[in-house]
Amino acid sequence: MLVEVLADKAFTSTIPRRILARVNAVRELSNLGPHGEDVEPVDAIRVLKDLLDILEWHAINFGPEHSTAQRGGGSIEILPALRARFPRMVRKVLLSVAFCQDARRCYLETRELTGVHMGLNSELIRREDLHFVIDEVFGEDEFTLFFNPAASIEENARRFVEDLGVVGIANCTNLLAGAAVDRAYRREMLQTR
Repeated sequence: MLVEVLADKAFTSTIPRRILARVNAVRELSNLGPHGEDVEPVDAIRVLKDLLDILEWHAINFGPEHSTAQRGGGSIEILPALRARFPRMVRKVLLSVAFCQDARRCYLETRELTGVHMGLNSELIRREDLHFVIDEVFGEDEFTLFFNPAASIEENARRFVEDLGVVGIANCTNLLAGAAVDRAYRREMLQTR
């Protein structure tokens, strides 16, 4: 799973290269022992030192003084509002859809049921960054974001639920599914022509 996260260029572009190098070193050295490779005590010390550097960087940049509550961020559960606005369209396996934001970005955090084993739910938690949703384009490199992190989380969550519509939500997430979505999508596309 860490391999997929580290392959995500949007994610890694936000991390300084020196920290990213340490994250990769920790990942590689930590995988040696479980895969039958020889590991020396000096390797464990190197991993711990790198991990301390990573944690120090994280604490400086994302510590309590940077909490989302103090910056007007946080999360708002929007699944009930989505189910009310789009009956029979929201995927039934969704357990939670939270609109989240911090000072730099807005994103969705979803929880979905992937199965039940021995009476226990198996769930998948996914975060989808919404930085690619553009409101207006003024020029080649000039645009405004549909979800502005400087706006209140309440306003951004309201815009997601009320302003995007079936086409917008279907184009940027996997929250909606089924024949009702297909019909609404076609209807909305015909109205915009």
